[in-house]
Amino acid sequence: MNLKHAVLLLLAAPLLGSCVYTSFPLVPAVQAGTFPSRFETKGFVLEPGNLALKVTLRSSTGSSSGGFLSVVWFEEDGEVGRDSVYLDKSSPEATFRYPYKPDKTYRASLIFRGDVVRQFEYEPPEKVPVVKPKTPDPK
Repeated sequence: MNLKHAVLLLLAAPLLGSCVYTSFPLVPAVQAGTFPSRFETKGFVLEPGNLALKVTLRSSTGSSSGGFLSVVWFEEDGEVGRDSVYLDKSSPEATFRYPYKPDKTYRASLIFRGDVVRQFEYEPPEKVPVVKPKTPDPK
């Protein structure tokens, strides 16, 4: 080995010493997480003179498994009503009803423990635009 190689080896020695394998744990530590409450619903159901919204609490997390589920009703752009019910494991279902006019647009926002969880909208059939599917051009 000549002098040039020895000098290069001495200069590179500090860099070679810093090559240390980084180790990662094979099993990560358990992370505690909170998940939002889950609700099941089929959306608005039209009953004679009423919009009905049936909601079922499927899972809930937190210090207690229950809480107040509120619904806020809107007609067009204005709030027209509110209702709330307490849901927990022993009584997980609630049905909200609101009288409606068939020519108006309605919305309902579901609020659970102060958080908006879902929003539903009803539009009369004549206000919903009809979109015709595109047909391919015959060649």
